This record gives sequence, C-alpha cells and structure tokens, in this order.
Amino acid sequence: MDLDISSETPTPSPMVDKPSRKDRNLGGSSSRSSLPPKDGSGAGGSTKEGSASKEALPFTPSYEVDAKGKITFNLQAEVAFIPKKTDTNVETEWIQGVVVRIIGEGKSRRYDVQDPEPDEVTRAPGAIHKSSAARMVPIPELGRSLPDYPPGKMVLARYPDTTTFYRAEVVAMNGKLVKLRFEGEEDEQVTMEVDRRFVLDHQGDHKG
Repeated sequence: MDLDISSETPTPSPMVDKPSRKDRNLGGSSSRSSLPPKDGSGAGGSTKEGSASKEALPFTPSYEVDAKGKITFNLQAEVAFIPKKTDTNVETEWIQGVVVRIIGEGKSRRYDVQDPEPDEVTRAPGAIHKSSAARMVPIPELGRSLPDYPPGKMVLARYPDTTTFYRAEVVAMNGKLVKLRFEGEEDEQVTMEVDRRFVLDHQGDHKG
C-alpha cells in the first residue's frame, strides 16, 4: 500500500499503559481475552464483525483510499501509529490514537494524533503527536465487515488491556475474536484472544 512517506516533525510525549515485554504475561494464564470497553470511547466497543456476522452495522468511513492505494485519514479516525524516534537507544512502539487535526494537503498533509488515554498522574487529556500517513494504520470502523485471517499470518494487534500494538501470529479465528501468539512472550505456548477490529493487516515494520 502506497502511503505518504515524506518527513515529519513529531511532538513526542510519554506513552500510556505500555507494558514492558518481560511483564506482558500477566497472571500466568495460557489464554487471555481482549475485549474493547463497553462505553465505546477511544478503544471502540462490541460489534458484529467478521465472516460470522450476517448483518453489518452502519458506519461512517474514517479514511479513504485512492486508486494508487494511498490512504487519507479523516478527523476522528482511529489509528495505530508509531511516534518518531527521539532516542535511538529507546524502542518506539505502535500505540492507539485518534486523529484530532489535519494539517496541509497532498504530500505535505500531516496529522495531530491524540492518545485516547489521559495522563496517569495529572489525568490531563492524552498526549498529541505529529504524524504522517506513513506512520499510521487505520483501525476499522465499528460496523465494518471484516474478513477472517488464515492461521500463520503475521499481524499487528493490540495487546490485551493496553493501547499498545505488537506483532503477533494468527493461531485461529473464534467468531469476532482472533486467537494470537504475540512476539516476545516468555512462554511461546501462551495465546490470547483479541477483538478482530484491533488485529490489523500490517507487518508492524517501520523506518526510524
């Protein structure tokens, strides 16, 4: 998919609820479920999605794709995005965000993307980051019909109970849930179920 890859100037700030890789196996369970909050804010809500759904709920497109495959995001689009690195010694992770401002047009188009989670200490609204489409992946809208993933496919998925996305391997489909094996787990047998809406068809690779 051809995305706008021109340079951008980010405004980095601390990320919220980002688990360290060594602490991600919470509770020692071999299987955990990731379901979105019922209030539908930020992380989305329960939906009828996937091949098992016979009726799709109405939705408003949050992004558009042109004939060349280039994505243009609209205001309030939910995305997974990766902030620009400010320290080469610190790993930057994909996090969830919402487009709150669009700046410019064409190749110069940039976005202000806000973390949906408030600051842990001050409870102030989530940090806002500058981003380009090249560093963003759309999260499907509520109500969009989504295809199943085949076992073995590598995806970018939201880790349970966080707003952080990691690479994972599809183990199986379970209705609107996807059973995944996340990279970096200490126990390779641990699988987790994540809402299909937050399992993205993306390799999770990035530059810088």
